[in-house]
Parts: sequence; structure tokens; C-alpha cells
Amino acid sequence: RYDSGEESIIHQFAKRSFQLLSRGEFLAKKVDLKRGEHGYVEGSQHLRPTMFKKSQYDTSVIVLQSRRNTGKGVSAADDDNFDVFWDEWEIGLRKAFRSQHEEELGERRKKGDTRDGNDNSQTIHD
Repeated sequence: RYDSGEESIIHQFAKRSFQLLSRGEFLAKKVDLKRGEHGYVEGSQHLRPTMFKKSQYDTSVIVLQSRRNTGKGVSAADDDNFDVFWDEWEIGLRKAFRSQHEEELGERRKKGDTRDGNDNSQTIHD
């Protein structure tokens, strides 16, 4: 946003694109990951004592499926196990996206390293 409170043109298009994908005819599954519940590997991990970070933003994973393939894979119309498939898929997705930041800090504490990963001077706080 600009100081005037108006959304940038890029944000307007991104928001509209996200809405179209989230409600479109090709949507097979959408999973929302809340901030802090998932993480990522920071690109500058080689400069920091920690590699993993917790996400500060919500993230959506959107799975699209073409009309051509709707009847060939897992679809509600053709497969009795449709809900089971997507439930298991979502569990795996959430596990894969789970933040490993706290585990990494725990391992570092065991080794006597008290840096929190933001820079070399801050200590880990419980």
C-alpha cells in the first residue's frame, strides 16, 4: 500500500488473480496455512546460525486440475476415496510445510549455542 491508503496496481492484480484461482472451475483443492504454523528455509541461511524460519504471512496452496484430466485422477465424481485422498494429501502437505525453526533452536541449545539465528549477537529466549 502507498501512504495514501490506495492499493498498488500490482496488489490489485495479484488479489484478483488469487480470487480467480481460489474459486475457479479448475480448483481441485485449496489449503490455507496460517502464519507461524508453517516455515521455510531462508535464502541467506549460509550467513546465519539457523537455517529455518517461521513464516510471518499466511500462505495458500492451490491445486488446479484441467477439464481433460478431471476424470482420470482423483475426482469426486469417479472415486469413492476422494475425501480420504485429499485428507491424507493435506496432512502430508502440512507436515512438509511445518516449521522446523523450534526444533533447530532446540538442537542448538543442546550443543550450547545460544544464538537465536537472527544475528550472531542475540541469545535464544525461552
